[in-house]
Amino acid sequence: TVVAAGCGTATPPLSDGVLASVAADRAGLGSGLQSVARELGSAFGIAVVGSVLNARFAAELPAGLRGPGAPSTVAAARLRTADPATLRAVVTGFSHAMSAGLRTVAAAVLVAAVLVLHWLPARRCRPGLGHRAHPTDRP
Repeated sequence: TVVAAGCGTATPPLSDGVLASVAADRAGLGSGLQSVARELGSAFGIAVVGSVLNARFAAELPAGLRGPGAPSTVAAARLRTADPATLRAVVTGFSHAMSAGLRTVAAAVLVAAVLVLHWLPARRCRPGLGHRAHPTDRP
């Protein structure tokens, strides 16, 4: 829910910023670049969350399920044991692993945001290029 709310809140201003920074006759280019950046970011985010999730889930499995052929999903663990305590430990391990993956991506996004804000050039309105004044524009 938090990730979806963040994406939904960030996308409109991002689109506005990208399209306001290019001339009106190059809006297609700006839109295309934004789409590519979104797709690459999504793929990178999924890869990071998946890698952290997989590593942490394997580490959090109960001792009886670890080792060669260890289950990589909660459903696979359910096929290997019927013990309720073990299954609760598997679900808890998955929850902890997913939380670690999302915290890792959140930290990466925070670092990227700080870097972008630090090195982002000042926005200047140039007549005839379709730029709009924005409250955050710097002189």
